[in-house]
Amino acid sequence: MPAADPQTKKPNPKRIGDVAIIVAVLALAGFLWWAPVRVSISPARVASDPAFRRPGSIFTNSLGAEMVFIPPGEFILGSTPQERAQARAMGATETQVENEGDQPRRTQVRHGFWIGRTELTVGQWQQFVNDAHYQSDAVTGFAILDSYPEKRPEDHPMAWITWRDAVAFCDWLTLREQRANRLPERCIYRLPSEAEWEYACRGGRQGAMFWWGDSPADGRGRLNWSGNGVSAKSTCPVDAFGARGRNGFGLADMLGNVRELCLDAWDAAAAAEVLCADYTKSKARVLKGGSFRSFAFDARIARRWSSLYSCGGSDIGFRVSCGINLSNEVTRVLQKLVVPKAKSSP
Repeated sequence: MPAADPQTKKPNPKRIGDVAIIVAVLALAGFLWWAPVRVSISPARVASDPAFRRPGSIFTNSLGAEMVFIPPGEFILGSTPQERAQARAMGATETQVENEGDQPRRTQVRHGFWIGRTELTVGQWQQFVNDAHYQSDAVTGFAILDSYPEKRPEDHPMAWITWRDAVAFCDWLTLREQRANRLPERCIYRLPSEAEWEYACRGGRQGAMFWWGDSPADGRGRLNWSGNGVSAKSTCPVDAFGARGRNGFGLADMLGNVRELCLDAWDAAAAAEVLCADYTKSKARVLKGGSFRSFAFDARIARRWSSLYSCGGSDIGFRVSCGINLSNEVTRVLQKLVVPKAKSSP
């Protein structure tokens, strides 16, 4: 009930105006807290401004890629015996589920990080090639490919990329953004760890097979996967499904389109909370997310693939992340393993 003037018993316009202002301010504050923050200026200010470290906050890097902030937190990593049994019932083989672990594990992501809202696109990769005069492993003949690389539109995810190529891209982007003072403090561009990837993919939902739940039928219109009536033949543009194709963190194509490379060396036992960095013993790397070739049982969040660091395929790409350097030892080993072929323009 509006406040009334004690003399006239009529609503007091001044007090009504004051109340309206207060309500408007509170509504605006609530919107600003929950709405994503989009930053088109230097992301270096992110380091000192907590407003840009809220869930879903976004900055745009110099390639035009939107980087979404994923806060630290706890989640359940891996699959349950019940999920693996359901995957077998949908057509999965024992080999396809045996490396997901005996039981799901409570896992802590201790540091917030940013991750690309979409997979790296052909156009963004081409900026790297043009600036660094980079020749991919597919071009030099080092890569083991599943087919001959074909030209795809600029808004499709880049494919036929090896793990070495992805690391070289991240090294180049880190140096480029550092020189322009566009890199958040103490952060580098790199591939996400397997635990970070799965945490980001779940989007805040715990224990489900897919980021939207457990029903494969509800995946229709959310992702590019085989049997979904979209495309079992090739990739589609990133973020082609709009809001329906984004998870709880606002990330697009976390399942389907292309399988995504992770930073970890392959551990056949299961995914782990701590980065698997024993690159000297395992030449295989982790792939996550399923692709346009995947059926439902193969596009589950917990599904894992191993791939040699020299392998590239028509459905293998990556999504770049920006966060702390997970290990100095990782950097040391990578510097020995990856031949530095990228050269920055003068």
